[in-house]
Amino acid sequence: MLLEEIIKEIAICRACDIWEHYKINVPPEGNWTARLMFVGRDPGREEIEQGRPFVGQAGRKLDALLKSLGIDRKAVFISNLVKCRPLNNIAPPFARAKFCADRFLKREIEVVSPKVIVCLGAEAARYLTGQVGVMSRIRGSVYKYGEIPVIPTWHPSYLVRLEKMDPEAYADRAWEMYYDVEKALNMADEE
Repeated sequence: MLLEEIIKEIAICRACDIWEHYKINVPPEGNWTARLMFVGRDPGREEIEQGRPFVGQAGRKLDALLKSLGIDRKAVFISNLVKCRPLNNIAPPFARAKFCADRFLKREIEVVSPKVIVCLGAEAARYLTGQVGVMSRIRGSVYKYGEIPVIPTWHPSYLVRLEKMDPEAYADRAWEMYYDVEKALNMADEE
């Protein structure tokens, strides 16, 4: 199955009621043969407006991190569990997120076949690792999705919020995210 076919299916998907709120699905983007894949929860407001994943404040935070590690965004693959934006940006129930991820993300991973997957946030980590719990406990650890190493880390939107509320904690979390992505990059280079 080609990624183009999956993207076409995403564009016409109406399989659940999440789509009804904004009536726009956001497909994944990036290098179809990427060594490194990033997976978040769902698109935000700016992502819906532009039809691309991680282009808002969180996306700019992710882009800056990638750049600091010498990674071109075009070299990685970026996706979400859920392709639609939930009403009021409230996390969809896990069963609904799993339904969407089983339909699309699972096949995206098969096609791209990344060397390492980085989970951005707890929801992506739960789906790809089975780990439920506090991100501070699971972030930076290596799990497996099939045979693919998976490293959970902070979602960049969390860093955006934290930067305004607690600059000191933000600095710590930003460093941890840098370390986690650097670890994933090093693992991808070794594979």
